[in-house]
Amino acid sequence: MRFNNGQKLTISFLEKNDLKHGELILETGENIKKYVEHIAWNKDSTILALVLRQENDSYLQLWSSSNYHWYLKQSFSFSSINIQTLLWNIDINNKLHFITNNGQYHSMSWSWISQVSYTNTRSLVFLIDGCHLFISDFTHSSIPPSMSSYEIICPLPILAIAFDDDDDHYQLILILSDCSLATCSSSSSSSSNLTNFRRIIHLSEIKSVHYVISLISSTESSIKNIHNTTYYRLINQEFYFIENSHLYTG
Repeated sequence: MRFNNGQKLTISFLEKNDLKHGELILETGENIKKYVEHIAWNKDSTILALVLRQENDSYLQLWSSSNYHWYLKQSFSFSSINIQTLLWNIDINNKLHFITNNGQYHSMSWSWISQVSYTNTRSLVFLIDGCHLFISDFTHSSIPPSMSSYEIICPLPILAIAFDDDDDHYQLILILSDCSLATCSSSSSSSSNLTNFRRIIHLSEIKSVHYVISLISSTESSIKNIHNTTYYRLINQEFYFIENSHLYTG
């Protein structure tokens, strides 16, 4: 871990012969106040968990690597809460345990999901990397990651996505790290980009599954075939999760 010329907070990886073998950039800017407090690999070393600290706030990030590029797959912020310790489960690869300074124990589990959309006119692959959503259109060309046909840049890290397979209109639903629901769309399936990004609601404001469906359907393109997506989080001490584009509380 190092500050690079005062402008980047990075984690660099070294081989046994001390040669640099890649790095991931955590923060950029001239007045970086965050610092890394905990680093932990999961059992098979496919996910790197980081805890960043800034004054009294903690940030939990999950990173993975492919083709020598590091992707920020999940990002959670804990306001006025410090993560004291974290540990990956030794029996389950993608299960993480951590304890906060208010005495609470948390356990999170993840699974790898390939987000692929097939229609009569387009074959799209989506890849989350923090605030960036990389979109590759395999209808026209095969582009290996970390390159892509185009990308969407959101104001906050993306946690989950769902999409519509309508040939005439294409629309994405994104869940951002502040628990807000956002949409972006293209006017036609042949469009080279997705636009009209807008936030529509915070998850804590959603009261029922019917409200989610009516809210989504009230947009210009009525979403009829949302693919599976799962997201969960504690909001105001209530447990929310979205599965198959339905919202549940428990």
